[in-house]
Amino acid sequence: MSIRKRTWKTANGDAKEAWVVDYVDQAGKRRLKTFERKKEASAFAATATVEIKHGLHTPESESPTVSEAAAAWSRIVTTSNARRWPNIANT
Repeated sequence: MSIRKRTWKTANGDAKEAWVVDYVDQAGKRRLKTFERKKEASAFAATATVEIKHGLHTPESESPTVSEAAAAWSRIVTTSNARRWPNIANT
């Protein structure tokens, strides 16, 4: 995992800069995430390192939408947890 500063010039000639976290996720896929400040990039890198180590990291580009997550949660509750939460399963 690396954190580096990226600088470039826009079409208007304005100088821009950003901090890039370059890492490999638990599936072995290379990922990049950009931040305005080095402090934000460092915090993300620390969190991502732990999440990847435990196999819990989900890149934003692959995270489910709210409706997809709600549908998945509903399926789990109505099938596997019907005995534990009878009131929820009957709704």
